[in-house]
Parts: sequence; structure tokens; C-alpha cells
Amino acid sequence: MSTRIESSPRAALPTNPQPSEATVQFMLSELERLSERWTRANEMAEARMNQLLTIASGASGVLLLLSQLKIAPTDFLGVALATFAIVWLLGLLAFLRILQRNITVIGYVRAINCLRHFFVDNDPSIERYLAIPITDSEPKYTSVGARRFGARTVTAIISSLAFGLGCGDVITLLAFGLQVSASSVAIGIISSIAHVAIMETYATIRLSNAEKSYKVRFPQRQIEKLDAVSSERPLARGA
Repeated sequence: MSTRIESSPRAALPTNPQPSEATVQFMLSELERLSERWTRANEMAEARMNQLLTIASGASGVLLLLSQLKIAPTDFLGVALATFAIVWLLGLLAFLRILQRNITVIGYVRAINCLRHFFVDNDPSIERYLAIPITDSEPKYTSVGARRFGARTVTAIISSLAFGLGCGDVITLLAFGLQVSASSVAIGIISSIAHVAIMETYATIRLSNAEKSYKVRFPQRQIEKLDAVSSERPLARGA
């Protein structure tokens, strides 16, 4: 004799309960707060780059003015070396801070995507109208855009140029009798290229570590399930 198993309400798949109005308002306020922090972090990164550009431009103007004056070559090279060292250190600090801002910005964007996922999870029909991803696996810390943030790259170039000029200055002071030679220029160029390569490699390592340490809560496969649910609903006429 066969036994018939009747389905019970408990055997049904659970559905997401409708969020309360207080919950929706809280999520909207969190979304607004994260957007403000994201904007502020981007503005601070740009401000640091502009400050470094101003300092570097002012230092270049001072050195150009000193070069027109009749001062001893040793004094000029000494002032130039101190100027290059200051710009290099300031650029290095700005680079590290902007890099941290880059990591923070990506974290904010992923957090915003999580909150957007909340609304799509409760109403999958709105997902097809959204152009920005709703998964917190995007954007990648290791994406090309993340590895080449404009402000950070410009800061790395300025710092590396100051480092290379400082190296050429030291070589001129120590080895070539205060006369700029092709060897000192070549050493300065090579030093600048190596310095910027090291800085960008360090940034790539930091971004890769941030990607590895981040725990994705809403991976892409969950988003594809929402797409399938949304596509099953017919579009209204004229849509």
C-alpha cells in the first residue's frame, strides 16, 4: 500500500517578508550616508593631488628663479636637493593616503551595492531598470580602473620625478665636479622610472590583498537568480 505525503505550509519555500517602513527609511538613510562618504573620499583624494601639484609648481618656480641668480653651484644644488627631498616625501605621503582612499572608495561602492541589493531582493521587478551592479563583488579592487586611479598615479609620477631629480643631483655633487653630465641625467631618469614602478607595484599588492580579504555577501550567481525571477514576469504593453 502506497503512502501519500501531503504537502504542508511548513514544507513550502520561505519567502522574504515585506520590510517595514522603518526598515526602508533606515536603508535609504544608510544609502545616502554612504553616498556622501564616497563623494567626500573622492574629493579628499583630488584635494591632496592638487596640494602636491601646487607645492611642486611653487618649488619649480623657486628653483628657476635661483638659477637666474648668480649663486654658487654648490649652494644651488644643495637647495635643489633639499627641495626635491621635500617634494618626494610629501608626494610619497600623499600617494599612500590616496591609495587608502581608493580602497575606501571601492568599499563604499560595494556597500552601496549591498543596499541596492536589498531593494531588488524585496522587489525583483525593479532590477531590469538598474544599470549599476547590485552585487558587492563589483567593482573589483584589482580592476584596471582601480589600479590606475588618476589622482594616485599623478601623485606617484610627481614623487618619482622628484626622487629621480634628487638622485641626479646627488650624483652631480659627488662624482662629476658640479657639472651636469649625461650619466647623472640617465641615472635620474632610470631612478624615476624604477620609483614609479615600485610605487604602482605596491599599490597593486595592496589592492590585491584588499580583494582577497573582502568577504562577498551577494555574489553574481545570486543576482542571476533574481534576473530569472524578474524575467518570468511579463512586461506591460507598450513597455
